[in-house]
Amino acid sequence: MNVTLGPATRRDVQPIARILGGWAAETAWIPAPDTPDPHRDDARLLLDRTEVTVARHRRRAIGFIALNNGAVQSLYLATAMRGLGIGRLLLDHAKSRHSRLELWTYQANARARRFYARHGFYENRLSNGEGNDQKLPDVHMVWARSIA
Repeated sequence: MNVTLGPATRRDVQPIARILGGWAAETAWIPAPDTPDPHRDDARLLLDRTEVTVARHRRRAIGFIALNNGAVQSLYLATAMRGLGIGRLLLDHAKSRHSRLELWTYQANARARRFYARHGFYENRLSNGEGNDQKLPDVHMVWARSIA
């Protein structure tokens, strides 16, 4: 599959919102949104506050990673694009730009925890969720480039 990476633009707000909404809709333990279009609002905030790189296939956004000074704020893929190496491609892009990455993911998100562990992240600490919007228990994970 031919996938290209590039910076997100305002035209990517709706595709990013669709990707976020797809993940939330299929994740039973995420609370239902309390605003009419929360994923569009989240996509706008990501573009305003972070550096967003979009993965595209045939010019269509199929995934993205949002970084803020070495912190991975978001890494999501369209449902049909999972398990194809696109998440690794986005993560490798981030690793090429930073010698250390950190992120928070939900403790219940076993798939994400396994993905990040396979790519060299370790679980640094657990929290009760007080620091995230959903108030769900989460885990802080860290990756650092080895100096050999």
